[in-house]
Amino acid sequence: DEVKTNATAASAAPAPTAASAASAVSSDDSNNAELEAELKTLKDTNKGLESEKKTLEDKVKILEESVESLKNSSGEGAAKMQSQIVELKQQSAQLKQQLEEGEKDAAEKEKKAEEKEEAAKQAISTLEGKLKEANEAFEAATKDSKSMFEGKMKQLSEEHAVAVKNAEDKHAADIQTKEEAMQKLREEMKAAEEAAQKAQGSLGEEKKALEAKLNETTQTLQTTESEKKGVEAALAKLKKESKETFERCDQLIAEGKKLEGEIETHKATIEEWKTTSKKWEDLANHNARAVLEEAQMRKKLQIELMNYKGNIRVFCRVRPFSRKEKEMNAIGCIRTGINDWTLQLNDPKKDLSGAISDDWKDYSFDHVFPNFPAEKGNQSAVFDETKLYAEVAMSGQNTCIFAYGQSGTGKTWTMSGIKGDPVNEGIKPRMFRELFKVKEDQKAVYDYEFRVQMIEIYGQKKKQQLRDLWYLSEENAKSKKKVSSKAPTKFPEYKGAELKVITTGKKKKKTFIKAAKERRFTTYEDMYEECTSAEQCRFTRATGLNDESSRSHLITIVHIRTVNKKTKKVINGKLTLVDLAGSEKAEKTAMSEDLDKKQREAMIAEGVAINQSLGMLRNLFLVLSSGDKKQKPQYRGNFLTEILQDSIGGGAKTLMFVNIGPASHNRQESMDSMRYAEYAKNVVNEIEGEDADLAAQNKALERRVADLESKLSGG
Repeated sequence: DEVKTNATAASAAPAPTAASAASAVSSDDSNNAELEAELKTLKDTNKGLESEKKTLEDKVKILEESVESLKNSSGEGAAKMQSQIVELKQQSAQLKQQLEEGEKDAAEKEKKAEEKEEAAKQAISTLEGKLKEANEAFEAATKDSKSMFEGKMKQLSEEHAVAVKNAEDKHAADIQTKEEAMQKLREEMKAAEEAAQKAQGSLGEEKKALEAKLNETTQTLQTTESEKKGVEAALAKLKKESKETFERCDQLIAEGKKLEGEIETHKATIEEWKTTSKKWEDLANHNARAVLEEAQMRKKLQIELMNYKGNIRVFCRVRPFSRKEKEMNAIGCIRTGINDWTLQLNDPKKDLSGAISDDWKDYSFDHVFPNFPAEKGNQSAVFDETKLYAEVAMSGQNTCIFAYGQSGTGKTWTMSGIKGDPVNEGIKPRMFRELFKVKEDQKAVYDYEFRVQMIEIYGQKKKQQLRDLWYLSEENAKSKKKVSSKAPTKFPEYKGAELKVITTGKKKKKTFIKAAKERRFTTYEDMYEECTSAEQCRFTRATGLNDESSRSHLITIVHIRTVNKKTKKVINGKLTLVDLAGSEKAEKTAMSEDLDKKQREAMIAEGVAINQSLGMLRNLFLVLSSGDKKQKPQYRGNFLTEILQDSIGGGAKTLMFVNIGPASHNRQESMDSMRYAEYAKNVVNEIEGEDADLAAQNKALERRVADLESKLSGG
């Protein structure tokens, strides 16, 4: 019974191991089916990618055809947009290159997927072979074990039967032997079972490796899908950009057509403008000729007008009451006459009984500028009657304007005025501005050049000195030294070049100052600023008549060179502006009490020198106004008359301002100044022909009018 029991146990022992192996094989088959399904899905996905790739290639081909069509359609209709089309072509080429790169990347990734698919197929095939070999080995092992088991069982049964029959004594040993055999059989069965389990473990590891490869392939497919989406997005962007490009091309073509229409319109406008321009050019040439003729006629008429008015004209200007005179309630002795060229001065007389009565005497001039109303005697009114002298000088004549009168009557105010004040600036800055204005107005006909000299004549008693203010202003700018307001007790030292007055010609004299500096000016601003600065070097003093009285004669000479642009003819003129020193007598020049004896003597010496030079000028007027050709005018012996040789008398045009004060305590100085002016007014013109006849008739008429006015006033 025990043997049967053991045999039954031995025959039943291998059954669980075979079932486990079959179960393992069934599980592997299920996993393989799943792997095959996933591989099929992968293949389908690859086919989808290939389909998408083909679709993408078709779309790219359509895009290229559209770009080519765009080239053909826009090349003829929009020639002027060629640069934009070329740019679009470049953009299309860039897009095509990007698409080819995307296709190349997709092909590489597809190739990698195919390689991975092939590797997976090979791995599955290898796994299937190994699994088949393992199954066959397992079946063979199981069959061999069963055959061996059955053989041994049969052998044992036979031996058991023999043993039972032959000898019971051997029963125990045989049982022990059989038990050992059974134990050995159990161990072999256990080994076979372990071999089957080991084979199953090897299959599990290979399955895991295959699953890992499958996961890797899945990730690759996911990456490919993501890249596919990127390619699709890039393609969508390319489509959008292509659409925008097409729209831009259409817009550029439309704009090109519009521009072509505008060009045609502009061509017509240009032709119209050319016609109009030709008309304007003809008109401009006509106007240029008219301007030339007008300028020539203007110069001729100006000279004729000056000849008609007289070569020497005299204007009288009456200063308003000063603040000091108002404070002392000064009494006036001047009043205007019945017209713009007469003036009356009150010179009271005593009768036999000692009674004092007014005696108003008439004086006539070429023009009178009264102190009231202000608009008739202001700076603007003065210049309106004076500016003609600038144009006459620019026409090649010599002109001269000078101011005469006692200190404090407004000579410097008349000539210079207040710097930087457009309302109160004097003749000099206004003349400078007028020169450049005429230059600008006549630039189509004439070229003008202006060169300026500034000379001061300073003297004490019989000693005189010519001083170059350009030199002095340069030296003062270097040393930053201010001009002294006190009279020099010694005759001042002048370190500049020695100036000499040179006169050439006999009939038509020309005077120039040797070694005197000249400055050429191209703008009014430079001329005005530099001349005003140089004036600060002039000798001035505080006297009883004025806080800042001029103690020297200031002569500003503007040399004018005129070139006719058409004929190239060159003519030269000269404008001389003279601000004379005060003409009062020495006893009227009240001096400050803080001056010492030497300074007082120096101021008296200055006054003597001033009156001597003014006396020489008066004598010159007397000779020129006498009409006696036997008397020869004396210019030599005084710097003032020597410099003015070609500016007074002859063909020169001269204007004298006699400046007088209104107060009665200056009556005598005012009378002396007006008598002095009469000498100048009576100078005989040295002109010939019809101009001489007109001038003579004018003088005769003026004398006749003066006689009638005198009789009318006396009546």
